[in-house]
Amino acid sequence: MKDFLKMTGATVCGMIIFFVLIGIMGMMSLVGIVASEESTKNVKDNTVLVLNLSGVLSERSEETIYSKLQNNAVSSLGLDEILIAINKAKENENIKGIYIESGAFVTDSYASLQAIRKALSDFKNAGKWIIAYGDSYTQSTYYLSSIANKVFINPQGIIEWRGLSAQPYYLKNVMDKYGVKMQLAKVGTYKSAPETFTADKMSDANREQISKMLNGVWTSMVKDVAQSRKLTSEQLNTLADSAMFLAPTEDYLKAKMVDKLLYADQVRTEIKKLLKLDDDEEISQISVAQMQNAKGKREKGEEIAVYYAYGSIVD
Repeated sequence: MKDFLKMTGATVCGMIIFFVLIGIMGMMSLVGIVASEESTKNVKDNTVLVLNLSGVLSERSEETIYSKLQNNAVSSLGLDEILIAINKAKENENIKGIYIESGAFVTDSYASLQAIRKALSDFKNAGKWIIAYGDSYTQSTYYLSSIANKVFINPQGIIEWRGLSAQPYYLKNVMDKYGVKMQLAKVGTYKSAPETFTADKMSDANREQISKMLNGVWTSMVKDVAQSRKLTSEQLNTLADSAMFLAPTEDYLKAKMVDKLLYADQVRTEIKKLLKLDDDEEISQISVAQMQNAKGKREKGEEIAVYYAYGSIVD
């Protein structure tokens, strides 16, 4: 019996050690993969930076090994990584252009969109080209893509160009049903955040400030798009008011919101023409994530460390 228990115990111990070693080796492999991704890269000549506008844009990324293995260019990256990639691409003579691939892109920050668009404009002004394509465009992705030299869309695609709106919600009536009353101290006419809990509709002061904010943002967006697409602000406002996102795709071409109706493989042909490649040659691509480790222009002089403080302010 003792021999049996010894043998069983030895077997169990052996299995535990085996799985621990396998786990350690697996972790080392993952770290090795990530490390190889993070190693400094030399960019090949005639390369295109692919800006994949899909996922949620954050102020700064919170990357994990899992997110890096997924290699999703925007979902796992923040605004700062995108700006760094575009600026590096502008300075790198081997990168000839940017390919914007529009998808389901989510952001509630117009300031972030404006920063990306400005970086794209600087890239373009450096004498390089930008091509944009999407099966569909959200209002945010179209705002960014409109800076491109050429904007293409799938022949069955749509552009969500409809203007801006706000829909505040109010919980006072729900709280009243359960006998809950909010007590607070409010100073200032336009301090409207507590209205969610103390009101059942929007106050005049809050309506005024939200309207001014939305009108200001929309006016700026329309001005930028109008300048890039050689349209007037009146034309773009008319398109938004006419529920353009419900129109046939051909109408986007007639309205000069896009340059051609193409499928993805046809867009690749257009890019090959710009790169002067034969039909059988492959396009050299680099992602936003890979650009973080590409060699950039180094300047002599003092350096400044930047500490990113972002997120919600809490007690």
